[in-house]
Amino acid sequence: MAHYIVDCPGYVAVIQRWCEIYRLLASGNSEKISSLPPISISRKEAWGSLPKERVPVDKETAGIYTGFSMFAEVFACISPKLRGYIADKVAKRQNAKTHIFHITRSDLDSLRHSIDQFLKDSSDMADTDLIMALSTRAIARAQETIRQRSRKNRFFRAFRSRKQIMPLITVFEVRDRLGLDDVDYAGNMLIPKIATKDANMLHTPTTTETLADTVNDLGLVTKDISPAYIASHIDMVMPRPSSFARPIARFIGHKNALTYVYDQSPYMYGVDFGTGNPDWVSPIEPFRVNLVQLLACKDPAEGVDVFMSVYPKVMEQVLKNESWTSVAKLLY
Repeated sequence: MAHYIVDCPGYVAVIQRWCEIYRLLASGNSEKISSLPPISISRKEAWGSLPKERVPVDKETAGIYTGFSMFAEVFACISPKLRGYIADKVAKRQNAKTHIFHITRSDLDSLRHSIDQFLKDSSDMADTDLIMALSTRAIARAQETIRQRSRKNRFFRAFRSRKQIMPLITVFEVRDRLGLDDVDYAGNMLIPKIATKDANMLHTPTTTETLADTVNDLGLVTKDISPAYIASHIDMVMPRPSSFARPIARFIGHKNALTYVYDQSPYMYGVDFGTGNPDWVSPIEPFRVNLVQLLACKDPAEGVDVFMSVYPKVMEQVLKNESWTSVAKLLY
């Protein structure tokens, strides 16, 4: 069993290199280690792959990254060790409940076929778009069920705005969009895109039509992550060393904010220390709540694994949601 910090393919590339060196040492071929191509973690090299063209960063994302936050400034200035300590304490206080679900290829194809007539452009819909819509609806509906049952919320309901929002932070691993591979650059190339969605539209029962509406709506978030957009995002954050902390500062206290990691790593099982690839790969303890990420299963052609981390009461409701559980089978 291999354990991962669920992150980017660059992290897995480092693990694979570790395996490669170990196999050479174990087989008595240590002299070949020096001939292995170096793995670059230089951002300067990565920035060299950016195009000259630029397109505007969407307004909501730009507002988060360019706005001022005292918490973000302080958090960015403290030492990495202290940041890690704080992040660890926050993660433990969140008391996240995690599961891994498996969705088969046949179920994905069947679901895709059922909503095809309601999609604006079915040719552009990837598996991750479909799973993103289905999981977002399941979590939003679960959050609403918990809110409705809260005595405090029932008391103040008359004084609250009818419109509820669900911040959605979609994270893209963009190295492949820039033509980079694991050798070219093994560091993070994660570009978040932030959108605020009307949660009331996500609370409705999931039917083929409402699911298609969500796919169409979220498609406005996931499309157009082009090299020119990536370059504009990097231009925006480079002069602001504290920018990485601003989404954290904005959403740390928002219990409904959901992070969806859009790109799936295909190398999860490529961890051979000499005894073959593992039969099962599991992420380590959850490091944040309200997170959904796709993981490659043993046979990627057979389906996909979905890692979900939410609050315990929310997970209870997700597991009761037939629209989700009829497709996503509990694996771990």
